[in-house]
Amino acid sequence: MTQSLHQMFERYGSALGAEGPVVVLFVGLALVGSFVWMRAVGGSGPSQRGSGSGRNRWLLGCAVSGGVAWGMSLAWLGDDAFISFRYAENLANGQGLVFNPGERVEGYTNFLWTLVLAGFAFAGLDPPTVSLALSLVSFGALIALVPRVLRTAHPDFQKVGVGVAAFLVAAQYTLASFATSGLETMLAAMLSLLAIERAQSRAPLASGAAGVAAALAHPDHGILYAVLGVALGWDRGRRRELFRYGLPFVLVYLPYFLWRWNYYGSFFPNTYYAKSGDLWYLSQGGLYVASFLIGSGLWLSLPLILFGIARLRGVLLGRYLMIAVPVFLLYVAKIGGDFMYGRLLCPLLAPLFVAAEVGLRTLFVRRRWGVAAVALCLLALTAVPTRIFAPGEKKWHISDERTFYPLVSFFPLEVESRYFRWARSIDRHLRSQGVDPRIALECVGTVGYYTGLPVIDTLGLTDAWVARRPIRQRGRPGHEKRAPIPHVFARGAELSDRPLYPKPYAEWTRLPLDRFDFFLARFDPAWLERLRGATGARLAALKARVDGFVASEKAGQSAEDLACDAWFFDWLVAEPTDSTGLRLATESALLEAGRIRRVLGDPERVSGELRATHRPEPGTSIRFDEPSKDATHFRRVNVPDASVDRWIQTGMAGWEGGVLTTRTGEKGEVATIHLRSEPFEIVGDVLEFSLAGGRNVANLSVSLWVDGARRFAATGCGSELPGRRLWWTAPFVGRQAVVEVVDTARGRGAHLVIDEIVQWVPRDSVDEAAL
Repeated sequence: MTQSLHQMFERYGSALGAEGPVVVLFVGLALVGSFVWMRAVGGSGPSQRGSGSGRNRWLLGCAVSGGVAWGMSLAWLGDDAFISFRYAENLANGQGLVFNPGERVEGYTNFLWTLVLAGFAFAGLDPPTVSLALSLVSFGALIALVPRVLRTAHPDFQKVGVGVAAFLVAAQYTLASFATSGLETMLAAMLSLLAIERAQSRAPLASGAAGVAAALAHPDHGILYAVLGVALGWDRGRRRELFRYGLPFVLVYLPYFLWRWNYYGSFFPNTYYAKSGDLWYLSQGGLYVASFLIGSGLWLSLPLILFGIARLRGVLLGRYLMIAVPVFLLYVAKIGGDFMYGRLLCPLLAPLFVAAEVGLRTLFVRRRWGVAAVALCLLALTAVPTRIFAPGEKKWHISDERTFYPLVSFFPLEVESRYFRWARSIDRHLRSQGVDPRIALECVGTVGYYTGLPVIDTLGLTDAWVARRPIRQRGRPGHEKRAPIPHVFARGAELSDRPLYPKPYAEWTRLPLDRFDFFLARFDPAWLERLRGATGARLAALKARVDGFVASEKAGQSAEDLACDAWFFDWLVAEPTDSTGLRLATESALLEAGRIRRVLGDPERVSGELRATHRPEPGTSIRFDEPSKDATHFRRVNVPDASVDRWIQTGMAGWEGGVLTTRTGEKGEVATIHLRSEPFEIVGDVLEFSLAGGRNVANLSVSLWVDGARRFAATGCGSELPGRRLWWTAPFVGRQAVVEVVDTARGRGAHLVIDEIVQWVPRDSVDEAAL
């Protein structure tokens, strides 16, 4: 972390140097302001010298209009914002507060914001455009509130005019950035500040309502609401106000909470689980807080801010800040912060700038001219837009998210984003021709909103199963969990933004739309009747591969190629035109992959008769649904460093019950595994099992040994998608056999997953119900 802090300071110095003219301007204004302030102090001090109301209104108008204009110049719409837009649209259209109709998952953390947007959507207005207007209005209101918070903070400041804090809030880069974005950030920050102002003005009911509204806009602000309540209770003379302050919580928030718990069936929002809010991630959270303090220049004014808080320690604002700053910063650090630079710290900035101004005014009143002038110059540096993250850069798992999604045009609304272009391409090439695929995406907002397609969120924000997966390795907050490929298939995906099959099949399923590549999960031949151009040509080529697989003799291919071709086509074709032909071709390939030519001459004849003449015998099944029991089927050979039941895993995506896997415990992909089953008798003509994992027959294999000789072997296809294996064991009926599992491979995906080993026996008429 020390090295990272050093780099942050270096970047801040470079960014400050790059803004040289702006630095000179703001420092010059600070020096002029210091001189004016010295002359204005006189005997009673600036806190007692009011200004004309007309001039105050003019100055405040300049601060508000300047801040809003600054925010508009930085306008952007983040992909996450479109998640809320889609929830709002669905609610307005009568489909419920859901992302995908029929799926109740709370993939937003801004209920009030989404509800307000839904109201505008119901009235026929566009949520993205409305969100920009509401955020800018909220930013303007935040700036306008700052002088009122200062004046109501302490009797000594009742006659203060606009002050410098309002101008600092208006100029602060991060606040101005989130003056748009489409997110609730600015509304929540404004409501939190309004709660402080109302509490200082002795209006506890309004204060509580504003605080609860802030928590409804974003749950994190519930901490600030609670802290303000503690600060009120700190003053014995104001404890009676706590009843009215807490009334909105009882009458509004509790009913809302019970409703959402019942509606979604989850105590916390789904995003809480997706971001593993229950875990501590101080190493990342510390970097997040430090990056903002350094990048904003706020670290230079920390002594002044602390001095101002100390000056206010006997009043509500001081008590609030003494609790809120450490508690909220600890919370932000605990959860690992956010991937958006500075976003979570926005609600603290305005009251901190007020504290800084209190400290500054106190220095001038006490005639500490030199210290006050230096402090004002350092405070002015927080208004310099120093950017320690380059546009489009991800560093320390943080980025200046605004630079990824800049707004090109307000009317018509257009965002410079690949996801915005993806949505247009999908509409142009697929939806306009009557193809509406279920699509799996990492960033679901923009594409989901503009296409209206059913979307599978592979990062888990709107997917409850993915959100609750354990984190294997910490990384970028909110991007640490990914849907396993079997789960994507289980959700019914037809198209994806990433390959779902290994090479060479990934290239076969590539579907270019304009300059962007998508990948098929399932192939529906009906699409060929609708799609034209390059897209249709790609699908026609894939259909030709399917037909070629069905018609070919499959001679000359290796056992692994045959088995994996059969696995691939079995998964790819959702509803084949000739399901019988594809099924028979698949079984033929699997039988030939089992090297049955050594013991039987014609695999096609066997596969054609297999289902009609054979059935699985449950009594021969080896399953892995009960770890303590099923582990006894296998024992470790020559590798005594782990217990058997660590190989049995349950709840793997795409698999039912438990499975046998060579990905074990903390060793993961580097464990050496050598297992052998207890001997069993071969009673069936075919031995079938499911297999997935890495493709490396030399180091990753499942083998069948009969009378001490290795007769059959199989490896995975480089995927977690399970595939069948068929071995023709008829020549060995009555003999003793052992299943062997060997994993000496290393690296990502270097493991195997095996499920239900069962033998197929000849069936007669009385056994038909067994299938």
